Amino acid sequence: MYLFTLVYSLSIKRFKFLVGIAGSLVFYSWGNSQYLLLMIGLVIFAYGAAWLIEKWRGNQSSLYVLWTGIFLTVALLIGFKLRTEATYPLGLSYVTFQVIEYFVDVYKNPENYEIDILKFSFYLLLFPKIPVGPIVPYRQVKAQIVDLKSSPVDVADGLRRFLKGFAKKVLIADTLATVVVPVFNLQSPVIAPGYAWLVIISYSLQLYYDFSGYTDMAIGLGNMMGVRLMENFNLPYLSRSIGDFWRRWHISLSTWFREIVFYPLERRRLRWLGQQINILAVFALTG
Repeated sequence: MYLFTLVYSLSIKRFKFLVGIAGSLVFYSWGNSQYLLLMIGLVIFAYGAAWLIEKWRGNQSSLYVLWTGIFLTVALLIGFKLRTEATYPLGLSYVTFQVIEYFVDVYKNPENYEIDILKFSFYLLLFPKIPVGPIVPYRQVKAQIVDLKSSPVDVADGLRRFLKGFAKKVLIADTLATVVVPVFNLQSPVIAPGYAWLVIISYSLQLYYDFSGYTDMAIGLGNMMGVRLMENFNLPYLSRSIGDFWRRWHISLSTWFREIVFYPLERRRLRWLGQQINILAVFALTG
C-alpha cells in the first residue's frame, strides 16, 4: 500500500488513472486472479452499453440497451450467487450495483456519461470500495475524477481515517470474534442464557465494527487517492426506529435501493397496499 501511495502521489494527473487502474487490478487479482478477466470484461461491457445508450439517446433503442444491460448485469450476479460450490468474485455485488446505477444515470441525463474509458475504468475498479463499498454513483465523484488530485492534507487525513478503520477491525471486531465464533461453531445451541446474551451483544458489535472498519479504510484510501467517498454509517445503534436505523446503516446500499428500485415502484404504486408491497419487494431484493 505504501509503495502504491507513493507512486500514485508522485504521478502526473493522466498517469494517476493508469496507476490507480493497475493498483486496482493487482489488488483484485491478489486472491481472485481467476476472475480478473471477468472484471475487465465487465468494465468494457458497461462502457460499451453506456456508449450505446448515449449514442441512441432519444431513440427507443436507447431504452432497449438500458434494460438489456441491466438484465445481463443482474443475470451475471445471480449466476454466481447460485454457484454455491464455486468461489465468488471479490466485490461483484458492489460493482454490479454501480454499473446498474450508471446505466440509469446515463439514460436520464447525458451529463452523467463518461466518454474517457480511463476515467470510467478508474471509477469502476477503484479498489478501496470493491470489497464492501460504499456504493458510489459516478455522478457524485465525476468532478473529482475529472480533476483528480491528492494533496498532502488529503493523504494525511486519509491515512488517519484508514488507521481508525484498521483499529476498528483488528482491535475491536476481531477481539469480539473470539467470543462469537466458538459459540457459532457449537454442535448444539444449548448455552446458558447469560452467555447467550453476551454472544448476541458481541456479535452485534462485531458486525458493526467489522463493516464500519472496512468502510473507514475504504474512505481513507479514497481520500489518499483524491476521491472522497460517501459516508456509509451514522451511529446506527443510536437509531430511534427501524426506519431511522436503515437511514444510518449501510447508507449507500439503502440509498441505492431507494433510488433505483423503490421510487420507480412508487411511481406505479397499486391502489391497494401498493406501498407495503413495494417495501416488501425492496427488502426481498436487499436480502
